[in-house]
Amino acid sequence: MQRRTLYATTALCLATLAGVVAVAGPLSPPAGPIASTPKTLTEVEPRTPITALPLTITQSGSYYFTGDLGVSAGTAITVDAADVTIDLMGFTLRATGAAASRGVFAPAASARLRVLNGSVTGFAQDGIRAEGPDADVRDVIVVADTADAQANGIALTGPRARAAGCSASRPSGGGTGTGILLSGAGALAEGCAASAFNVGIAVGDAAVITRCRVWVGSIGFSTGANAAIGDSTAWTCTDYGFLLGPGATANGCLAYLNATGFFVGDGGNVTACSATSNTGNGFSLATGVAITAANANDNGGDGIAAGAGSAVRGCVSSRNTLSGISLQRAAVAESNLCFDNDGAGLRVAATDCRVQSNTAVGNGGVGIEIAATGTFAAHNAASGNAPDYTILGGAASNTLGDVIVPLGPIPTPSSWANIQY
Repeated sequence: MQRRTLYATTALCLATLAGVVAVAGPLSPPAGPIASTPKTLTEVEPRTPITALPLTITQSGSYYFTGDLGVSAGTAITVDAADVTIDLMGFTLRATGAAASRGVFAPAASARLRVLNGSVTGFAQDGIRAEGPDADVRDVIVVADTADAQANGIALTGPRARAAGCSASRPSGGGTGTGILLSGAGALAEGCAASAFNVGIAVGDAAVITRCRVWVGSIGFSTGANAAIGDSTAWTCTDYGFLLGPGATANGCLAYLNATGFFVGDGGNVTACSATSNTGNGFSLATGVAITAANANDNGGDGIAAGAGSAVRGCVSSRNTLSGISLQRAAVAESNLCFDNDGAGLRVAATDCRVQSNTAVGNGGVGIEIAATGTFAAHNAASGNAPDYTILGGAASNTLGDVIVPLGPIPTPSSWANIQY
């Protein structure tokens, strides 16, 4: 009985296996090479070629250049739809006549425009202008029209705009245009460059600029309120390297060979920045600005000119034509080094300041000059200045540690003393 059951089970398995083999088909591949069947680019991302201009885009989608294109008058591409991407594919969109005004234009209703990968040259008003929110321009080179003083490179005026890896230039300086303008709130400029515009890169409130550079023009960088800029450089600008709005923050930036290196609006914050060889002040601080670990060297005005209620801490200011550091009312200077400035090392120009733990060495004027009453000054050190200290009103009008000239160990009761050595 068991043997018959075993035979039946074996027969059933063999029959099932035979059926599986039959369904699987032949194991030998067909003759000839095996060819893959990939999806086409159009199947992966449906795109529309742009082959002639001028063009008005009225449907959302992705569009691309197949070669260089140009227009002699008006706007080359007008975008009247949201969610449009234009890929220049490495080609150039060119103005071929003086009446060509804009390369790409998208009004405010055309949100989320993207322009990528190519060049836009010679337009009289804007290379690219997008007025809607969330515009994004990446890896585009714009050369503005030299003949039109108002020409802008890239102008993205809606909120949350982004420009990345872009450059804007004019063949020669002057005019009133802006290289890269991101005027809406919350914009981002990263890895961009601008040259020879009135303003190189300008952003609105709460914007971020990082790893950018500007050279030649009137103003390098200009920001709205509460913006942040980092790791960026401005040089050879005739007014300001950096013109920062109220509450703005600068970190790791360099201003070189400008008129004023940095102007920082009320309530701003500057950290680890350098101002070198500017013809005016290295740093001009408005009211309530904090500056820390900065370096001001070889500027034609004050190294650091601190406005009322500002704080200057841990900075080095050297070889400036006027004072190393100057203070207005209720400002604080603490733990700074001022040396080899032509004027005073550290100068208190208004009342109610605090000057503490600073060092002034080898300045052509007074080492630490207190030219206003109501100052607290203690624990400073000065040497080799002409003279080391002058104090308006003396101890009768200020709160001072004694100024002492120790010939040996500093006397025990002098923990708040100002030292001349």
